[in-house]
Amino acid sequence: MADEKLPSLDAIKDLSPATLGDTRAELVHVQRFLQRFGYLERGAYEPQQLDKPTADALRTYQERNSLETTGEFDAGTRDLMTESRCALPDMLDGVAFATRCAWNRRELTYTFDIGTNDTAGTTEFDAVRRALRTWSAAVPIGFTEVTAAQNPDIRIGWRPANDPDLSMVGGTLAHADFPPGCGVVTNALPKPVHFDDEEHNWSAGAAADSFDVETVALHELGHILGLGHSSVSGSVMFPTVRPNFTLQSLTADDLSGVRALYPERAWQRIGHANDVAGMAALGSKLYCATRGNNRLWMRDAVAWDVNWVDIGHANNVVGMTALGGKLYCATDNNRLWMRDPVPWEVNWVDIGHANDIVAMAALNNKLYGATRDNNLWMRDPVPTNVNWIDIGHANDVAGMAALGSKLYCATRDNNLWMRDAVPWEIDWVDIGHANDVAAMTALNNKLYCATRDNSLWMRDPGR
Repeated sequence: MADEKLPSLDAIKDLSPATLGDTRAELVHVQRFLQRFGYLERGAYEPQQLDKPTADALRTYQERNSLETTGEFDAGTRDLMTESRCALPDMLDGVAFATRCAWNRRELTYTFDIGTNDTAGTTEFDAVRRALRTWSAAVPIGFTEVTAAQNPDIRIGWRPANDPDLSMVGGTLAHADFPPGCGVVTNALPKPVHFDDEEHNWSAGAAADSFDVETVALHELGHILGLGHSSVSGSVMFPTVRPNFTLQSLTADDLSGVRALYPERAWQRIGHANDVAGMAALGSKLYCATRGNNRLWMRDAVAWDVNWVDIGHANNVVGMTALGGKLYCATDNNRLWMRDPVPWEVNWVDIGHANDIVAMAALNNKLYGATRDNNLWMRDPVPTNVNWIDIGHANDVAGMAALGSKLYCATRDNNLWMRDAVPWEIDWVDIGHANDVAAMTALNNKLYCATRDNSLWMRDPGR
């Protein structure tokens, strides 16, 4: 495919209409266009003649692009063929496709190499970053920028029109590829996102005779995620785009396609958890403190309903976690307590203050607490009073957990969020829903939550 060049737009633009049976040398440009984008099989037609295979290909092209379906080379078909477009095909083996395949993981890395002189500074890279964030906000996929030496999944840059991996000569703006396993350019990493820096001008936003980087990047990154070209005019994944134009948000058609590839991880109900105020996990056990009777309970972390066992008291708990073989809880009188997780009654030991805590988690030998004033705090788990350190925001938290290198929180608006457990302010990323959560914990690469309807749920972590 890399050696197939798009015929000159001028060669098609100057063609007069043609009907079935017409034979003219210049019709080969139309046939090359149809072949390049998957409508016409190589070797299955008579060159320079509008024969039946060519007419059938024209009819399919017209139908996909909401043109009058004549099977003739008419003015409307000519005008659309001469619009700038993506270099990837609309059809493969004569079959239209909305999706190709998905990545087998939800965290991808990318790097930039060569930019364009058409925009100031690194404006073009910022536009691509915005496009990445748009896709990431729509589905549970994360993109992390890395250096070229860190083996990125995606390499983004500007190239000559005669790009060695896929020619963009003759009217194509850019190209990308599909995920590993269904690529049409390469199945090796990094996957390319390449912009033609020779035959097209680039801009940040709408500008005369220029193409908006973010608009085109949004389209090409859709291919990177596994989306094919759409037949819905006005969608991001429609194959053509005009200069002096922007489309920087996803349409319903784009969202439907990408969410079919990357559905939100589902919560699975695994039992009951009545009137829970705090929750923790340790070993192979789940622990919960209950509100009405101030008791501490324990059960196996199996994926079905089993009974909770009463193992002692846990008075006025507002948040709970476990770390280093100990259970910790914050109480409504702003104190932090610790006890052994043994399956019988033992005393809790007061180890300091924990002001206005609403949820707790533990990771990497640190305790974390979210407070009513929407802040996130961290302290050492030592059995003495030490200061909590403010490390960022955590708005309207209902439950919190930690797993791997990530903190997770469920908020009262029924969303689930994730951030790195670093000791400074960074953004939380929305990764799905978490309805009516009362408390959360994590164990054995699973998230668990108790909900206000007294149910216990489990789901996979990550996006």
